[in-house]
Amino acid sequence: MSNRGLLTVTATDGSVAITALRSALAGEASVAVLPSSNTPRTQAVIAAIAPQLPVSDEIALIATTSGSTGNPKAVLLSHAAVMASISAVNTELGFTPQWHLVLPLQHIAGTMTALRGLAADSTLHQPTINAADPMQLAAYSKSVKDLSGLHAIALVPEHLNRLEVIGELGALKHFHKVVVGAGALDLTMKSKLMDYGISVVSSYGLTETCGGIVWDGLPLNSVAISLNQANEVLIQSEMNATSYRDDLNELTIINTHDIGDLSTGKLQIKGRSD
Repeated sequence: MSNRGLLTVTATDGSVAITALRSALAGEASVAVLPSSNTPRTQAVIAAIAPQLPVSDEIALIATTSGSTGNPKAVLLSHAAVMASISAVNTELGFTPQWHLVLPLQHIAGTMTALRGLAADSTLHQPTINAADPMQLAAYSKSVKDLSGLHAIALVPEHLNRLEVIGELGALKHFHKVVVGAGALDLTMKSKLMDYGISVVSSYGLTETCGGIVWDGLPLNSVAISLNQANEVLIQSEMNATSYRDDLNELTIINTHDIGDLSTGKLQIKGRSD
């Protein structure tokens, strides 16, 4: 194992960012996607990533956590973990879809959507729309019916809320799978989507697990979920990060600090311990 320089690109670099992610997928580069804005938050992200420092050549990505309870932390994700995540998602789906990227590329959900679309037997679609505008998202979603093959998209709950306000939830029926993460999918909303014939799944995961590793309360292939005595959710999986940038202790088991319930056989998140 040797070290190499970290390749940094900004989320709005377009083809440059995608080329870098292709290199990461091939195991040829270690990549960090930086926010394009110049804000104190961006500076905190860059400081956590420490792009001036070398990184092990087993690392494909350095991604940052949301920092919801403090400053962002830089997470080292190995090539093996990224590939395991892509494989687990395809296994769960039962097919390899083409992916449509409408999430910010610098966040783990956007990065992994891009990598899934760049992987073998898939295709990445990058619409030039503002997905926060429900009219644009609805129009784009309807256009998918004219494409051949199987299609998937990753969204967050707010996308669904905005589509519902303008009466366009049904536009998502042209995707073969809609994956909703970064927040719980309300059961009423899920029922409405299913009434339209939309195949939707609620995804739970962390930056430290290459994104979603629990779908509709059930762990993906190779993922083990347990609770400690404080009912905090513990995750052991092939998708676990190697370590943090500033803490080289291995993340073999990740304590999410989310309070969980497994009494129904499915994981339910009840809150945070911190």
